[in-house]
Amino acid sequence: MNSSGTWSPDGKKFAFVIFEDGDNQFAILDVKSREIKRKIRINDAEAILDIAWSPDGQSIVVSGMEGGISDLHLYNFETDSTQKLTDDRHAQFQASWSSGGQKIVFA
Repeated sequence: MNSSGTWSPDGKKFAFVIFEDGDNQFAILDVKSREIKRKIRINDAEAILDIAWSPDGQSIVVSGMEGGISDLHLYNFETDSTQKLTDDRHAQFQASWSSGGQKIVFA
C-alpha cells in the first residue's frame, strides 16, 4: 500500500509513504529513472502520516504516529539520519517549512 506523496522542491524526486512487509516507512523516488533511491524507516513511528520537504530539498519532516499520538521527525539526506523533533502528549500533523527553511510550523 502506498500513499501520501509529495514532490521535492526541484521536481526531481518524489517522497511517499509505503507499507512493506509489515513496516511503515517512506521512500524517495528518482523521477527520471523511476527508481526508488531510498527507503527510510522512522523507528519511533508505527505509521507515517504527512511528508514535507525542506525548501532546499536536503531534509524531510514527517508526522509519525505511535500509540495514537503523532510526533514530528526530521530526516537529513546528508547524514542519512532521523531526529525526533517533538515528544509530548499532543498530536502534531501537517508540518510545513518556512520559505527560508529555518522554521517548521504544524497543526
